[in-house]
Amino acid sequence: MPAPVMANEDLVELCLQAIFLQQSANPAIAYSTDLPPDGLELSCDAQQIGQALTNCSRTRRRRSTRASPPRVPPRPVRSI
Repeated sequence: MPAPVMANEDLVELCLQAIFLQQSANPAIAYSTDLPPDGLELSCDAQQIGQALTNCSRTRRRRSTRASPPRVPPRPVRSI
């Protein structure tokens, strides 16, 4: 794994870039955001943060498209 390249980055912009890539790859999915309009500066490695955001998005997409197991009601507790 390459060494991190730390720099001041706009986290909002990194999020928007990651969402754009996911929208391009998955046009059937509607994405929404609730991000601060003024941005959010962060000292980070933009490539690693972008990869982490992409991984989170993929994981969420996989979980939301998987069939949910049927819910089993809890068994009643008996007192003796």
